[in-house]
Amino acid sequence: MTRALKLEIEAAVVLALLAVSLLCLAQSLAAQTPPSGMVSSTSAGPITWCGGSAAPANCNTVAQTSATTSPLSPSCSNSKCETFTLTVGAANATDIVKIGISWVNPANDFDLHVFDSNGAQIASSAGGAPGNTEQVTIPAVAGTYSVKVLFYTVAADNYKGTATLVSGPSARTATYVSGGITFSPNVTVKAPAAGFVHDQYRCQLFSLGQADPRQHPATREVTE
Repeated sequence: MTRALKLEIEAAVVLALLAVSLLCLAQSLAAQTPPSGMVSSTSAGPITWCGGSAAPANCNTVAQTSATTSPLSPSCSNSKCETFTLTVGAANATDIVKIGISWVNPANDFDLHVFDSNGAQIASSAGGAPGNTEQVTIPAVAGTYSVKVLFYTVAADNYKGTATLVSGPSARTATYVSGGITFSPNVTVKAPAAGFVHDQYRCQLFSLGQADPRQHPATREVTE
């Protein structure tokens, strides 16, 4: 083997390794498209994004395959995740933001998690297969949120994400009766006279064939 041929082979190997490295780097950096979006009371959406490099017009042009390595406790540290940065602008106090993902094959399983700017999880949906949607609702509090899609068990599929700001329930207004509350006139109730009770009791005893209760020890206290 000549020196020139050896150099050509070595150069071809280097170029091949470089191409593989660039491909792996591109896969590791693959994320949703577009990477971020915003909703507010003046621009409620919906905004949409796709997993991987697919354009939002057709998420299915890119097929992804991945599965968690920890089925009992999946997280972005042991599973593939893609993060969409969602900014919530000015909104009314009762407004909410609906966030959802959908995909084609119900046998696949994507999970949806939302984190606030401090990294605390504030909402999640992980229903499991079969199914092809996950959705959460969060208060429309101004700030930046990370919408993470976790690939639990996915084979040759992709997801589409949406976020929409919608009006929440309106505040309830109490209704009061004008003029106060009217009560009926007072009614005086009188108890039966003591003598009437005693006479009625004596009649009952006589009807049972007993002696005059005034002479009966058990009723002496009642008749006195």
